[in-house]
Amino acid sequence: VSQSRYGEITIKLQLEEHYLKLSVTDNGPGWPKIIKQYAGKPFLSTKEHGVGLGLYNAFSLASAVNGKFILLDSLNGGACAQFLIPIWKE
Repeated sequence: VSQSRYGEITIKLQLEEHYLKLSVTDNGPGWPKIIKQYAGKPFLSTKEHGVGLGLYNAFSLASAVNGKFILLDSLNGGACAQFLIPIWKE
C-alpha cells in the first residue's frame, strides 16, 4: 500500500484458478467514462501531454501472453486494473 495523488494504492498478487492475478486499486475518482468506453484503443488519453499508449500497451501485453487486462470500478469508489496471466499446471 502506498500514497499517490489518487489516494491510497493497493497492489495484490493472487493465484486464481488458472491465472496469476495482479490487481492495482486506488480510492481516487475512478476511471473516466471515455477510458472505459474506448479501453484498449491506442492514442486515447485524458492527460494534457499524454500519448495514450499506456493502457493500450497493457491490453497488448495481456493479449500477447493469452491473458486478460480488465478495468473495473473499485468497491471504494476508485479504479482497479487487473492483469490476469495464464499459468499452466502439469
